[in-house]
Amino acid sequence: MSKTGILGLGLIALGGVFVYFHDTFNGMLYASVFLILGLVIVASEVQRLVSKPQGGNSNSTERKQGQIVILVKGEVHTYPQHAGKFQEIQDPNQTDLEFDAFIYCWLFLAAEMTLRITDLRLRLKGADGSIRVGERVKGDLNNWQFRDGGGNEEESDWTAVTTQKAPAGLPELDTAAPLQCGAPREGWLHFRIRNTTPSELRDGSLELSVEDFFSDMYSAVAGKVLLPGNVCPIPASIPPEVGAKKDDEPPSSDGRLAAS
Repeated sequence: MSKTGILGLGLIALGGVFVYFHDTFNGMLYASVFLILGLVIVASEVQRLVSKPQGGNSNSTERKQGQIVILVKGEVHTYPQHAGKFQEIQDPNQTDLEFDAFIYCWLFLAAEMTLRITDLRLRLKGADGSIRVGERVKGDLNNWQFRDGGGNEEESDWTAVTTQKAPAGLPELDTAAPLQCGAPREGWLHFRIRNTTPSELRDGSLELSVEDFFSDMYSAVAGKVLLPGNVCPIPASIPPEVGAKKDDEPPSSDGRLAAS
């Protein structure tokens, strides 16, 4: 407590002493003066501490107001790999795979302030209580797309809209710019999960967490995990069209050339 607050409490105590030991008109008069003055000083000190705009514990009020709403939309799309190549899942307990996980995230700041995001984390909680942390992969979503015919009846309408953007990659969630009050933000996140099995991904729980500037954490549990999902790398070259003319096709394997 500051010296001003201590002075106010001292005057209140002095007023109490006058009330107890000086039960006269003058004693009550002095007691009233000390009590009123002490109460005024203490009240002003409390008001100053509560409304203090900066310094000390000034951020504690803002931390309580800074509320981020986080949602994971749709399913989590996974891409199983082995030695850098796509690998079909043969065994639910296969241990030599790593999984690229793609999550569509929606954020909303429900406070009259701007708030910066400092970290994003993905954790896989196994049914046995084990926890594995996904490694975030930044800046490569322009190399990924939905497969042709990707999507299913269970997915929301947002998936169909995002699929239209496949040739340009997947729009990544912007985490560099601070969140603005009342302005939702959404986009894709890419994580890589190692040292796990398909069955652990299927039976476990994926939790996405956002950490803000004040080190407060906000979490959301992801929904269904697709093994594999509908996200795949964009091919380095575009394959020939199905209806291409024969004279556009490469020579046959027996070495014969078309007649000139």
